[in-house]
Amino acid sequence: MRNGRNAMRTKALLILGAVLAAAVTAGYTWKASADFPDKTTAAAGSYLVSIELLPHQAKVMKPAALSVTISDQDGRPVENAAVEAKLFMPNMFCGTIGAALEPDDSGVFIGEAIAVMPGTWNADAAITIDGQTYTVKHRFEAVR
Repeated sequence: MRNGRNAMRTKALLILGAVLAAAVTAGYTWKASADFPDKTTAAAGSYLVSIELLPHQAKVMKPAALSVTISDQDGRPVENAAVEAKLFMPNMFCGTIGAALEPDDSGVFIGEAIAVMPGTWNADAAITIDGQTYTVKHRFEAVR
């Protein structure tokens, strides 16, 4: 009789553990997709700046393309800008990783970003146009 109860208790604990693990995993996945948009677009002075990381969910220690698009009030691309990006993990003391961005032929500034560990990252782009510097932030998730 005692072995039967122990087996039932063990089975119940295993089921409870599986349900809790599924709930935690589902919650984490939901948070990542809900909190981190694929692209961040923000006003910077009289300019509109979009930052995007491809792939949208970065892989740890794998290069990802970081792109910054700048347009003026009329929607025309701005090419006479200098763009630098810094990657860092909020609330962590693991330093910053710089990313140099160069313009392509269409006015999009492209560089390479590498997240060195899993978790939440910020990509802060500093855009300098005519001596004025603006900062736009993009948050993303890095996974193994």
